[in-house]
Amino acid sequence: MSHFPFHNNWLLQEIDEGYVKELSIKTSLPVFITRFLLCRGIDTIQGIDSHLNSSLDSIGDPFKMSGMDRAVKRLSKAINNKEKIGIFGDYDCDGITASVLLYEFFTQLGSQVFSYIPHREKEGYGMNQGGIDYLHQKGCSLIVTVDCGISNLNEVEYAKSLGIDVIVTDHHEQPDVIPDAYSVIDPKQKNCPFPFKHLAGVGVAFNLARALRRFLVQHGYKGNIKLKPYLDLVALGTLADYMPLLGDNRMLVKAGIEEIYKQSRVGINALCSLSSSNTIRSVQDICFRLIPKINSASRMDSADISFKLLTSYEYSEAMQYAGLLEQLNKKRIDEEKIIFKEALDQLKEYITANGEKKGYVLSSDKWKKGLVGIIATKIMSECGLPVILFTIDGTDGYGSGRGPFDLNLLEIVKELEEHLITFGGHQSAMGLHISADNIDEFRSSFEEKLENAYTPGLKGLSVDFKTTFQEISAPKIVSFYELLEPFGPSYSQPVFTIEGFRVKEHKILKERHLKLLLMHDTLPKHSNYELICWDINSNSHNWEDLELACTAAINNWNGHKKFELRLKDARRRGE
Repeated sequence: MSHFPFHNNWLLQEIDEGYVKELSIKTSLPVFITRFLLCRGIDTIQGIDSHLNSSLDSIGDPFKMSGMDRAVKRLSKAINNKEKIGIFGDYDCDGITASVLLYEFFTQLGSQVFSYIPHREKEGYGMNQGGIDYLHQKGCSLIVTVDCGISNLNEVEYAKSLGIDVIVTDHHEQPDVIPDAYSVIDPKQKNCPFPFKHLAGVGVAFNLARALRRFLVQHGYKGNIKLKPYLDLVALGTLADYMPLLGDNRMLVKAGIEEIYKQSRVGINALCSLSSSNTIRSVQDICFRLIPKINSASRMDSADISFKLLTSYEYSEAMQYAGLLEQLNKKRIDEEKIIFKEALDQLKEYITANGEKKGYVLSSDKWKKGLVGIIATKIMSECGLPVILFTIDGTDGYGSGRGPFDLNLLEIVKELEEHLITFGGHQSAMGLHISADNIDEFRSSFEEKLENAYTPGLKGLSVDFKTTFQEISAPKIVSFYELLEPFGPSYSQPVFTIEGFRVKEHKILKERHLKLLLMHDTLPKHSNYELICWDINSNSHNWEDLELACTAAINNWNGHKKFELRLKDARRRGE
């Protein structure tokens, strides 16, 4: 169980309180809400209005993406000529949902579609000759990649040698040379005028569907093409790939969550029915109860299981796949615990022997390929520094790198590419392939590069602002807070401090958690706030002498919505 203090340091943002009050008056928003928006860099009346009141109508024009016009015309020709279309996807949740989206969309348009998702451990990331051969044998004259392809120069050339046109849709960083495909669509391409650069792979695929629908309608297509039902897939893939929940992503995910709540997709309904609670109520539910199970397919077996789940139309069939994913996820959790302990022990031993570094490279021939990405994320969170984990398979090492948001890890690795076979990904997350004999040399170069190029940020708990019970009790505060949602990467929920309360009562929940009822002189006589303290099963602290760092959740009880406080940390008042 947890003890105070959790953190040695609270990092409190500096805010112009005069400007907070000025904006609060001009926007008619509670001070609490305005202060949070300023903390997230949304600091103008126009910006606030756009952020809180934007809709799907305001997302970017897909035809502003480089390569979109050419891709849409080629797809229109394929559809009109009844060509067989292949989709080459990726094995993670983003790639799977993107594959499902275009598979169903092209099928809806009357095309015969075949999908290929490589096996994570047997084939690895990206296009490969075996997958291209499979789609060629099926008679596909056009392949559309999703969540991959931007680095597959040789594979695109191979497809072209077979007479197959390739349309690349991707969202990873552009390498120095891109494939000579029929069309390449990636908002991160140099000089691409599409304004929002942080779409997930499924977001790029959705924009391809948007553009194709518009083109077909403009050229006389009379069918009823609905795109809104695909937004559940967009939300899943975007949240799974940890994309910033700002701009277009915010609007797409917000609308997609509504589709997930409906559970109109049979596969999602089946997956929910096997959870402890069969209702999805929040982004956290999606991130912790759906996405890990979808990802467990490729981590422990084959991504085809999740693809089949999400494309199922029969509930009994979907339940079979959902049950299999449930088993795979439990197995994943067990193996993950073992690997995490081994990696953490290895890290401690390395620091003891070599001293603290600004980043770490760990390796083992016992770790499962499909789990090193998760473990790298956990180790990075543990030490607050960039981490690369390699699993050794024979003469090769297959790795995953994770870095803090204040570091462009991809640029660091790019300067060390002489040690690597291949690498690619995003600024803070990537995959690597290396000769096992080169890992030690790569480690030394990595540490040296970080020593000269990286200054880690201060360690501690990031706190947005101080508030009062009077502020969080402002009229309509809950409805305004709901407008701020969904929270996620680059747009985390507010962390605020509060003090000067009295504890009315306390209760132990499930022998693990503590719930306190807090009162304050500014609150009405019978009003109070619930404070939930996870993993604290004792009321031994003198709470009224503490300052609390909290987040907020909306408690909906019998139709009455109210703030519920969730403890992040606590310290003695005045420290």
